[in-house]
Amino acid sequence: MWERACTVLQACPLPEGRGDVSLSLNLSARHLMADDLVPALDRILASTGVSPDAITLEITETQALYDLPAAIDQMWALRRLGVRLAIDDFGSGYASLSYLQTLPVETLKIDRSFIAGLSSDPKANQLVRVIVNLAHGFGMRVVAEGVETEHQAEELRGLGADLGQGFHFARPLTPHALALLWPELADVPVVGP
Repeated sequence: MWERACTVLQACPLPEGRGDVSLSLNLSARHLMADDLVPALDRILASTGVSPDAITLEITETQALYDLPAAIDQMWALRRLGVRLAIDDFGSGYASLSYLQTLPVETLKIDRSFIAGLSSDPKANQLVRVIVNLAHGFGMRVVAEGVETEHQAEELRGLGADLGQGFHFARPLTPHALALLWPELADVPVVGP
C-alpha cells in the first residue's frame, strides 16, 4: 500500500506556484512496532525516489502509548530516516500530556470531536485554544480535523490552527475528480482504488 502511494506521489507533477506535494499515511500500532518498519520504508523511498520529508506518518495517541519506550525508539528511527510524524486524533485517547515532551512529532492533529463543538459549545472553543497553544509551545504545527463549515474554519483561524482538514475544503476525491481540480494530474498513473 505505501509503495503504491509513494509511486503515485512521485508521479505527481509540481506545477508552478503550487508548492510541494506531500503525503500523509496512517501508521497502525502493528506497523509502528514492526522491527522491519524503518528498513522497509527506507527501501520504498529509495525505490520510488520520494523524499522522506514529503511523507508524514500519522500515529494515534493510543498507538504511540501502547509501549511508550519502544514507540519512542521507533519514532526517533523514523525521524532519523527523515519522515515527518504527527499525532492523529489528539484528545480522543490517552489523557496524560506528559508524553508530548518525549515524542519526536512535528504535527498535532486535533480530533474532529472538538471541532464539531466550536459552533455550539464555548468550552470546545476554549479547549481548542488550549490545545493549539500547547502544541505551538512545543514547536508543533496544528491541524484541525473534521472542519465542515466556514464558521469552523474562521474560528480555527482565529484560534491559531495552522491547517484544517475536512469536508469544508474537499470531500474524498477519486483520481479522476482530483485531475479535474488539478489538470496536471491527468497523466499520473492510478495504481490502486
